[in-house]
Amino acid sequence: MKMLKSLLIWTACIALSGCLVPEKFDASLTVKADGSSLYRYDGTAIFGLAAAAIKEKGSLSSKEEKN
Repeated sequence: MKMLKSLLIWTACIALSGCLVPEKFDASLTVKADGSSLYRYDGTAIFGLAAAAIKEKGSLSSKEEKN
């Protein structure tokens, strides 16, 4: 049951992150014998679609920046 709960939490985190992509980060996950866990994340995330457009075209159009 705890494994299912952890899986659901991770799935929700991934779904809610949308198109954010980790750029520079350090992360750690500690799982204790009692089933509790501690997740630490330090870094930055970028909007993946915007980063791809900037890489391809060099910059975003004014329309893209407004969205």
